[in-house]
Amino acid sequence: MEENNRETAIKCLMDICRDENAKSSDRVAAAKLLLELDAPEEGNTLTVIMEGVTKEYCL
Repeated sequence: MEENNRETAIKCLMDICRDENAKSSDRVAAAKLLLELDAPEEGNTLTVIMEGVTKEYCL
């Protein structure tokens, strides 16, 4: 059951990230949570590409 809940949560977060009509802040927050769920080992790099996010949320 716990694994099913995790999969559902990940799917919801991924749906938010993919939704170009969602607020940029919501998309960025969802991406941050996804990154924290499966944080890469120290020294590895993970690149996230999201189209349609307003410039104020990008570095």
